[in-house]
Amino acid sequence: MDMKDYVHGGDRYGREIELDYSININPLGMPEESRQAAIKAILLSDCYPDPYCRELIQGIRDFEGTTDQTEVLTGNGAAELIYALCRAVPAGRALLTAPSFQEYENALEAADHSCELLYLKEENDFILPLQELLLKITEETSLVFLCNPGNPTGTVTGKAELVRLAERCEETKTFLCVDECFLPFLPGEPALSMKGETVRFPHLAVLRAFTKVYGMPGLRLGYLMTGNRELAGRLKEKLPPWNVSLPAQLAGAAALKAEGYLEKTRELIRGEKEKLVSLLLETVADRVYPGSANFLLFHGREGLKEALLDRKIMIRDCSNFKGLSRGYYRICIRTQEENERLKEILYSLAGKEAGK
Repeated sequence: MDMKDYVHGGDRYGREIELDYSININPLGMPEESRQAAIKAILLSDCYPDPYCRELIQGIRDFEGTTDQTEVLTGNGAAELIYALCRAVPAGRALLTAPSFQEYENALEAADHSCELLYLKEENDFILPLQELLLKITEETSLVFLCNPGNPTGTVTGKAELVRLAERCEETKTFLCVDECFLPFLPGEPALSMKGETVRFPHLAVLRAFTKVYGMPGLRLGYLMTGNRELAGRLKEKLPPWNVSLPAQLAGAAALKAEGYLEKTRELIRGEKEKLVSLLLETVADRVYPGSANFLLFHGREGLKEALLDRKIMIRDCSNFKGLSRGYYRICIRTQEENERLKEILYSLAGKEAGK
């Protein structure tokens, strides 16, 4: 696949879109506290941003409950940190699951790693085959990326399995990056996160972002946690100075203090998700895969994306994910009002009358 032709969700520029279901962004939108902080930052932007992101990093430490033994690095979105990590780890044979976020492979190849893919099986609902993965990790494995929950599958790998994976990576001195960008959408997030294991496992890095859960993709802000000071030092060498803008720094710090925002988000997702599953099965999907994230992977008729675009609605065509083919789509959870509008459109496409 030519990566110049690879298109992520959310590419709505150049077309008229009324409802964007292609991006996995918080349907509540950016917290008002963050919006005001970003506006304030614009007025202060005749000065350089803090190159060390001190206020933001302290806010992340307080929010995540990390100790001084854990290094926190910030980036211009999680993507910048993924690329920096691949350059910081000596090139070798990397291991990825598929389908998954394409930028892992792009970043690895840009840093001269070779990539081995472990394909998740549709008949197993794309659940991670842990034992098979463990057997593939050897002393020759440079880096393993695992998205939890997976994207676009939404499948969750349990904490005990992640710990076993981290143990295996320590045995082989393989770096492990657990991407938790979607984990805060889950009610049981603290019990699943590996953020408290970074000191125990020196080859572990945990990746998070403000993009998805705080609804601020345009500001670009992510962070990485690791207990490995040597790795952190190498990462800093790979990152440019002033890589996080002042609006992103202030908006991020404000988001972490937005009272009740995450609880309200999880409540909305929980309430709308089950209804969306039923709607898809009643109209355009022959199968919806069980996932725990703020989006759903489903299989339906070919040409569905184009049919919805004609009605100014965008969903994610997943046919360019390795391990998937035509007819696979991803759709995010949005507000009740937006989902009611989607319901009308999907019933119309299916030749049914809504509510009948």
